[in-house]
Amino acid sequence: MKITFKILALPLIFAMGCSSSSSKKDSDYETIAEDPSSSSANESKRANLDNEKPAVKPTMSSPAQNLSQAQHALSEAQKSQNEDAIYKAATAVLVANPQDVRAQNALGLYHFKRLRYLAAQYFFSKALQINPKSSEIHNNMGLVRLVLKEPREAIQSFRKAIELDPDNYAAASNLGALYVENRDFQKATVPLEMAVQKNPKDYRNRVNYGLALAGSGKSTQAKEQYDTAIKINSSGKEAIFNLAVLDIDQLKQYQEGLDLLNKVRFLGVPDSVRARIIALENKAKAGLK
Repeated sequence: MKITFKILALPLIFAMGCSSSSSKKDSDYETIAEDPSSSSANESKRANLDNEKPAVKPTMSSPAQNLSQAQHALSEAQKSQNEDAIYKAATAVLVANPQDVRAQNALGLYHFKRLRYLAAQYFFSKALQINPKSSEIHNNMGLVRLVLKEPREAIQSFRKAIELDPDNYAAASNLGALYVENRDFQKATVPLEMAVQKNPKDYRNRVNYGLALAGSGKSTQAKEQYDTAIKINSSGKEAIFNLAVLDIDQLKQYQEGLDLLNKVRFLGVPDSVRARIIALENKAKAGLK
């Protein structure tokens, strides 16, 4: 049985994700403007000031204050998802404290979004050296390993993330999707079941879970997942197509399968599956005779 239209549920986990810049406007600062027409008065003022000691000595921020300010700026930047501000604030945090895990992770995510995967891997690796028990960062590392075409290492990262935090929904989604991609359907059912329980309205996980169940020979349960996915997204071509495959290939519900294929055609499909649709239609029509 050939199942297509697999959806890889690969969301980025923003363990610390957010961003917003807190820059002051010019009007927020007080300025003192000299009157160019009163130069003699100004010279007199300067002479008097030269003989006076400053009433308040200038102060410099301590390293602890700099770190605190940078961490606050990072929090604000992450709240508004301002990527430039995240980068600046996270860099400032690491200047003050190279062991700050949140800043390392933030820079890893920053580079990941810009497709700089080796740079992202570097920052996630640094973060894991500091805190090897961070489930979120293991998940992020799994995403990097996946795009770097290291599926075995990606699976290890996702599994480690779930081991550290059994409620890590994103890691479970990613692990299940990767198992489905590798057609290891039975292994995929466990993490995808957990992901569906954690977020019942996630269309992608419903489709992937349906694929895993269908591939494991659990046709009735797979149909339930596809039906639910279609309720979530009535125009979801992936769920509709895979349900048609299930109806025709496994459940022998030929007319239902044909109706679904007609709907898929109406919604539009890539050229790569047109031959498959024709074969399914022929099989269903033969079954109805």
